[in-house]
Amino acid sequence: MHQHQLNAWYRVTDGRVVPLNEEARASVGAGGTGLARYQRLVHQRYADKLPGSRYDERGYAGGYGSRTDRTRVAADADAAGSGSPGNGPVAAGAGALAVAGVAGAVGGLVVRRRRLARE
Repeated sequence: MHQHQLNAWYRVTDGRVVPLNEEARASVGAGGTGLARYQRLVHQRYADKLPGSRYDERGYAGGYGSRTDRTRVAADADAAGSGSPGNGPVAAGAGALAVAGVAGAVGGLVVRRRRLARE
């Protein structure tokens, strides 16, 4: 597993978190630690940075600005008629399906022509 805040890589085995690189060894020690202890360690390090925390409210969580800023940006996007952020992946998926459909149809025609040419 990867703890991206530290670029630490671990292997979880038999209820233990074992370090795989120097950053991980610095975090949990060379021998690793128990899974429950690792979970407490992560909670101690990052629980105060969850959505709704003071850290988040001050805009430090991912550089998204304060809650007021995010609310204003969302309202501006709605007023501009940009739709929901989820529309992009849906449109991309629909486009990919259309391309796949055209490719399949063309491929089918090529196969059929070859069969007819052999007969």
